[in-house]
Amino acid sequence: MDKHVLWGLIIPPLFLVFTGLARMLVRRVGFLSNFYLGIEMTLAALATGITNIIARAHMIENPKCSDVPLTWEMMFCTAMFFVAAIGCLLLVLALHKKFEVLSAEAGNSRMWRGILLGGVSNVLGTGLFTAFIYLKLGGQL
Repeated sequence: MDKHVLWGLIIPPLFLVFTGLARMLVRRVGFLSNFYLGIEMTLAALATGITNIIARAHMIENPKCSDVPLTWEMMFCTAMFFVAAIGCLLLVLALHKKFEVLSAEAGNSRMWRGILLGGVSNVLGTGLFTAFIYLKLGGQL
């Protein structure tokens, strides 16, 4: 297995677990609701994308500061990642707005809430964070 894939698969789930445990220490609600972290994961990926844009701008201003040549492909991939991160953030926010208000006691609603917030939302955020790590370590960003 490629080390880029390995790091991309290890870091986001660890981040998800540590963030969920940190939320559990602060909040006194059900165990699983502390792991509805799609928003946090998407914001983490968005923050890494913004940091990468700042680093690329620094490379344009000071080309001698980096050994890696700046290409149009890198700039395009960085911009596309940033656009995808904003799109995922809006989607995850919409999911949370719609389903976080559902009562935790309602049977069918509780199941859909868990699937959409604990599953889909987390997969989107974690997938975006994983994609950034993979692309960054692979040299595309």
